[in-house]
Amino acid sequence: APNLEISKTVDKSTADVGHILTYTITVQNTGNAKATEVTVTDRLPQNVVYESGLGNVGFSYDEDTHTVTAEKFDLEPDGTKTLTLKVKAGSAGKAENTATATCKETTEPETSQPAETDINYKITVEKKMGETQVDEENGTAVVPYTVTVMNTSGADLYGLDIIDALTTTVKSGTADNVKTAAQHIPDICGGVIR
Repeated sequence: APNLEISKTVDKSTADVGHILTYTITVQNTGNAKATEVTVTDRLPQNVVYESGLGNVGFSYDEDTHTVTAEKFDLEPDGTKTLTLKVKAGSAGKAENTATATCKETTEPETSQPAETDINYKITVEKKMGETQVDEENGTAVVPYTVTVMNTSGADLYGLDIIDALTTTVKSGTADNVKTAAQHIPDICGGVIR
């Protein structure tokens, strides 16, 4: 009888939003008979977007269930079929899932081990000091800073908090305390702070 084994790997353990991930699914028939009408399905994580599939078979994608299915194929004993899926990292979080394989001769699907990727937003923060305004009469100075936040993820980012530790100095030039400034930025959509 045929005996299917399936494995699934991903090329990146961490990725930024917008990067392409490549899933490699390998199905092997370790039995002593041909496996017919082998079906491989992969229900993708919700935070990735299906791009394409490769492997000398056609693929169909069901948007409602977020599932990719390879066209049925046969596997001789000791035969192996490798399929490749490309997806785009769509939002931050863990992208973890498995693939399954069935054939006409078996009743239970075989499930791969999970393939996992931690997906992150890509932002840059730049802080520039402006011209210091000194009030010698009161012994104070105002130092303006401009903080620029840029989202280069290719995806909208919501609820970003920026925290900046500010050092206050006395005339001797030594720090007498540290203050923290915090700014909540509700949305960065399309790379623009809103």
